Amino acid sequence: MGGIVNRWAVATVCCLIFVLSFQNCGGEFSPKKINSIQGSSGGNNNQLPPLRTEKLIFSEFRECRNRSGPEGLVLCLSQMGVRPPSLTQNLVDQCVGVAGPGEFELAMCMTQAGVPVHGYRLPKQADVDNCIERVGIDGLANCLERWGVLWEGLTQADLSACHTNVGPENIERCLRANGHIPEKKFISQREVNICDAVEGQARLASCLDDSGILPNGVDQTVIAGCIGAVGKGNIVKCLRRSGHVPLFMSPLHVGRCVEEVGVDNLADCLDLNGLLESGVAKASINSCLNSVPFTSLVACLRIRGELPAVITQPEIAFCDSVGGEANVVNCVAASGALPPGLDQVQYETCKTAVGLENITKCFRNRGFLSRAVMQPDVNSCVQFEGETAPEVTACLNREGLLPSTVTESVVSACITNVTVGSLANCLRLQGHTSQVLLQEQITGCFQHKGQAGVATCLGAHGVLPAPVNQTEIDSCVAAAGPGKVAACLADRGHLPLIPTQAQFQGCSTQGDQAWIATCLEESGIKPFKVGRTEIDNCITTNGLAGVEACLRAGNLIATTYSDLVATGGVFSKNCFGCHGPTEQRGGQRLDQYDSAILRVTPGDPSKSLIYNRINAGEMPPTGPISADEIKQVKIWILDGAQNN
Repeated sequence: MGGIVNRWAVATVCCLIFVLSFQNCGGEFSPKKINSIQGSSGGNNNQLPPLRTEKLIFSEFRECRNRSGPEGLVLCLSQMGVRPPSLTQNLVDQCVGVAGPGEFELAMCMTQAGVPVHGYRLPKQADVDNCIERVGIDGLANCLERWGVLWEGLTQADLSACHTNVGPENIERCLRANGHIPEKKFISQREVNICDAVEGQARLASCLDDSGILPNGVDQTVIAGCIGAVGKGNIVKCLRRSGHVPLFMSPLHVGRCVEEVGVDNLADCLDLNGLLESGVAKASINSCLNSVPFTSLVACLRIRGELPAVITQPEIAFCDSVGGEANVVNCVAASGALPPGLDQVQYETCKTAVGLENITKCFRNRGFLSRAVMQPDVNSCVQFEGETAPEVTACLNREGLLPSTVTESVVSACITNVTVGSLANCLRLQGHTSQVLLQEQITGCFQHKGQAGVATCLGAHGVLPAPVNQTEIDSCVAAAGPGKVAACLADRGHLPLIPTQAQFQGCSTQGDQAWIATCLEESGIKPFKVGRTEIDNCITTNGLAGVEACLRAGNLIATTYSDLVATGGVFSKNCFGCHGPTEQRGGQRLDQYDSAILRVTPGDPSKSLIYNRINAGEMPPTGPISADEIKQVKIWILDGAQNN
């Protein structure tokens, strides 16, 4: 334990006699000698601060410091009825002179000078080690209290139990595991600074590890590299830049910063922790905070386009690991990116089925997220993970967006030829993604850009049919809902009702073979005699490139005349009573092709009397037929009204 005593003694001497700053008196600031701080131990490191009856609580300290500044701290506390005997404004002023006016720096200096600010930080393992060395395990609680780090509710019995169960060297971990002190769960620059102040620069990794917040893959060597590159005041920012800590911003990050520095300094705290490295501007943060509470900051930044609109796997994993599985949906909702229809039960079902590492793939397979790779998806990968081909490929694959035909070399070629900013269009033009409009692309644009931006988004991706504009999309949303816009556009003649090879190819890029039939139906392309079995059989015998020809050869691609006149068919069921074998009103027989075709313009339902009368509800006289039956007649006419 001698080494532990030496470390603490050095830190205490540094902060009482050569107090430099919050950064453990070391390196970046010029030392200032303190001749005398009223109430201090005079630099005697073996003397504990005097035990006082009147406690100065950190929340009261923070309130007065924020309200009146350090220069009015003592008066403010006195007005609140808080006046520890050793506290004077002179002591506060001297601490400001040597440690700075910052909240933590000032609280630490006052504590070291004999006026503990109780609860200004959590106890560290080094505090425990030092106190045990000085007073033994039985005096641990009193010792921690004299140094202002006995957390509220923590008792000597708790400390003794941990000492017995896990040994003296693991007491901090034990306290955290048993809920006696809060779990921070993720690193922040303030926690780095606290470790630096308590244990010193050379033991930062060990201190962070004891506190359970050392990121995976980070050790003292990595930290030393960051210190050499950007200084110890920017270690967390360095870890984000190097990929050891994710760049994305979560409501949990925002909450931590508010806890540490308050709302007024939120933008600076986020910047200090590297959470603006993705390109978010401080001005945008402050603008959002003028209109929404800090709990809605991330959602506001998504709406403004500063952050991606669609949630990603790392963000979900962060919500799960930090906020807990039971709170994931609430966490994602607070970030403004909860997919419509997704609830906690669906989340837990997906997690159980595929694991957290494949969670967004499961969401796509279940229809909560679009399967189509859109440029905003690419931009999100670039913003948070990097713009190289390996980084973008790995990111899109993790999110379940890349077709199997797209390899890293394909992505690399696109980036080389057209830049990463046009990657989605490059993949489309090469046939790796759908070249025609499908519902999945509409859904993707909805999720990334909102309803008002769908037409522009589809146009940017080269799949907006010429007659379709935002007004038409809005009309379809009102008529059918956002999930059936493609079907509505098909019913209105803007998209095919009869599947083409392009539709089969496009659907195949968005999922496995089993997905094609569902994709066609979602897009309003519904061959009434074709399902997964027929499509699978044709792909097996003819390959994907021959699926349309195969289905057409079997008269399966569209409604046939035989389908309409067969028993139970649309004509036989609804029309033969007036236009069949026994009665031919107006001289028309629909049971005979030569007669039926007289009232039809092949390829154009709008000029076909039979379709117009049925669609208007004028026939049959017994009442309108179903929309599904009307569509069958329309498809037969669109397909050339053949005698098949």
